[in-house]
Amino acid sequence: MWIDIGKPEEYLQANKLLLKTVGNRRKLKRAGKFNFKNPVAIENSVSIGDESTIGPYAVLGKNVSVGKKVQIKHSVIFPDVKIADFSSITEAIIGKGVIIGKNVKIGKGCIIADKAKIKDNVSLTDDTAVCPGKEIYEHILKTKIIC
Repeated sequence: MWIDIGKPEEYLQANKLLLKTVGNRRKLKRAGKFNFKNPVAIENSVSIGDESTIGPYAVLGKNVSVGKKVQIKHSVIFPDVKIADFSSITEAIIGKGVIIGKNVKIGKGCIIADKAKIKDNVSLTDDTAVCPGKEIYEHILKTKIIC
C-alpha cells in the first residue's frame, strides 16, 4: 500500500494506519498510574506521569517526558519532548526537543517545530504552526504560522 504523506493530516493518517496494523505488538511496562487507549507506540525511555491518558493513536518517541494529568491522542510526539502537567495535545505533530508548559492546549492540525517552547497556560487554535526555536507566551486564537 502507498500513502501520500505530503500534508500533516496525511502524515497523521499514515501513522494511524500503521498503529492499527502493527501497533501494540510488545508489552508496555507501566511504572505509574496512567492509561493507554490502544493503539499506541511508545519508546521504552518514555516517562509518563500519574493520571495521564495516552492514545488512541499516539506515538511517543525516545526520551519523551509526560507530566501528570496530560492527554495525548491522535498525535505524533518526536524524541526529547517535555510536556508539563495538565496539558492536552489532539491531532498534532510535535517536533524534536519541544518544551510544552503546564496547562497548554494544542489543537487539531497544529505543528510545533523542533526546539520550540510553548509557555504555561497557552492555547493554540487548530492548524497553527510554530517555527523551530520559537517561544510562544500567549494564546493563539486564529490559525497562523508563527516564525
